Amino acid sequence: MPDAARPLAEPVGLDPKRWRPSVRHSVLARLRRFWRLVRALARHSPTPRIWTTEDIAPAKLAHGARAWWRWAAAWVLPPAACFGLYAAGGRLLVAATDVDGLLRAVLPAASLTSGLLAAGLMSATAQSKELRRRRVDALRECQRELQPVRRAFDMLEIDFNNRASKGEHLPRFLDCVHRVGFEWSVYDGSDTGGRLIGVQKIGDIVDALEELSGTLTRPKHYRHLVEELGGVPAAQVTSLHGVVLATWPGVMNAVERIRPAAAAMGSWQYLSFWEDLINDTLELATRARGLSIEVHHQNLTRLRAMFAHLAWLIVVGVAVPLLALAFPGSASRAGLAMVAVGGMLAVLASTLILLYRWITQRRLHDEGRLEV
Repeated sequence: MPDAARPLAEPVGLDPKRWRPSVRHSVLARLRRFWRLVRALARHSPTPRIWTTEDIAPAKLAHGARAWWRWAAAWVLPPAACFGLYAAGGRLLVAATDVDGLLRAVLPAASLTSGLLAAGLMSATAQSKELRRRRVDALRECQRELQPVRRAFDMLEIDFNNRASKGEHLPRFLDCVHRVGFEWSVYDGSDTGGRLIGVQKIGDIVDALEELSGTLTRPKHYRHLVEELGGVPAAQVTSLHGVVLATWPGVMNAVERIRPAAAAMGSWQYLSFWEDLINDTLELATRARGLSIEVHHQNLTRLRAMFAHLAWLIVVGVAVPLLALAFPGSASRAGLAMVAVGGMLAVLASTLILLYRWITQRRLHDEGRLEV
């Protein structure tokens, strides 16, 4: 049949009689999405190793909801609580209450507490800077260990430049090798002006290493690669032993810096050696990615919360009593006294809860059971 007479194929996915989810499936899917969102908001959802669209959407929504809640808890709820205390003060405090004595008692207590909280905020800021300095040093150390390994991957790519490309599995493998070794000399881990590797760059290296590790893990993934390397039929490939990957002496010189024994014995030429090197490098790169995220995206939520507590403590514990004492003939002094007493107690209770959570999470982080 000539090509002009051939019937056109039916478009895929445009059939009006195609399957549609039932009401039960739709309700269950909505419930599952709602449950994932609740778990993400409560921070009980485990971090997936491979992010999918179903994981990213609730995580982004939960992150935005927590950000809005923190902002509202810091700058919207305190004025509303102060208004409620002001309204309750005029009804609860009787006329015989010594408002002046109450305000004079609150003022020095709030001033002392504000000074202690300010000192704690300065100490926490110094500790945060020291923690970031340690993370920067650890990241530079990881870069120093990664640089010769990435140079070996770059030499491996150069070894294949003069070879003819066969099939599609070898170019895909070399593309991952290129992503690992590209710009290996830029991030050297030097303490004097050396560049810190970015989150996107180290993330791309980790993704490439994971793809390489996944390719060399199971026979059904690497048998076509071995066929393109050695010419052995894919059906006969059962292992990576004896498969030659590199032959250029430049690769041996690069490997000699990280694996001298492999360079001396000649095992650097085989694909099985590169499988072990890829798995070891993946662990190091994963640790470097975590450090890079902590360095470039430092979490200052606790410091901002402590600053908000300090600001509201000064307002309700210092400014409000001074305002009430400055106008002794005002009819709203009972409400202001309630705002000063109740607001100061509420801020102190919230500060204690914040410090307890901070200390607990730092202890869990030091024990290795929590990632901040």
